[in-house]
Amino acid sequence: MWGGQVVYLPTSESQQYSALYNLIESTGDIYNPPNDVQVINAYVNGVVSGQLYVNYFTNTQPQPWPSQLAQFQAIAPELEDTTRIANITSFAQELSTGTPNGQFYVFGTLTFENNEAFMSTLKNLSDTIFGPLVAAKTDPYLQTSMVLQPLTMAMLNPGCGKNSLGLCPSDGNLVIVDLTVSWALASSSVVLQNASNQFVAQATALAKAAGILNDYIYLNYALQTQDPIASYGAANQAQLRAVSKQFDPSQTFQKLVPGGFKLYR
Repeated sequence: MWGGQVVYLPTSESQQYSALYNLIESTGDIYNPPNDVQVINAYVNGVVSGQLYVNYFTNTQPQPWPSQLAQFQAIAPELEDTTRIANITSFAQELSTGTPNGQFYVFGTLTFENNEAFMSTLKNLSDTIFGPLVAAKTDPYLQTSMVLQPLTMAMLNPGCGKNSLGLCPSDGNLVIVDLTVSWALASSSVVLQNASNQFVAQATALAKAAGILNDYIYLNYALQTQDPIASYGAANQAQLRAVSKQFDPSQTFQKLVPGGFKLYR
């Protein structure tokens, strides 16, 4: 397959979100599209430091820069480009470098209808909340990323009414937000956890006010304070609970491990 990471200057913001919006709209009805991109606005520390766009591209075919990604290919300048034809192991290893061991991490998420202007709204909110913390050098290894990931109608169609997530093409083309914050010092934890909570709460409120919030909360990215299973809808949540009581009447799997996302909160 083809894929890899491309790093851009933050001044490319309008081009990034225009390209992402158009890609989602143009591939919204294509089942299992071969091309994907994660548009990532990040404050990073490393060989290249500062606020950047660090996008990750994939094409399941061994074809560099397919036509659907042409709008991204046109964005210049590129500070770094690792795109190549390789196997999936190579790309998995590259992605793992973005979440090194030995750090503290917090994640948060929300889902909204594909909307170019709101992408910039989220980026501005991230700047407002995390920019001062980065500038103040709250933690020497503080890194934040706001990842936007497509979730198109075609992706939702196969599971509509057949899985427990409660998503269908009628929800429209969606975008999942993955906020990831990492740091090194335990003394930074309270401030950065609070900042992450603040971002998710305010971003969710802004999306709701704009009429583009989707209730779905992707479990793998959820804050500890979020309730992703409830976001699947009351009927799906009730069905999951009924299955749990039928096959686990003593509720071992709800009680055995403290924490985590349970069917009852």
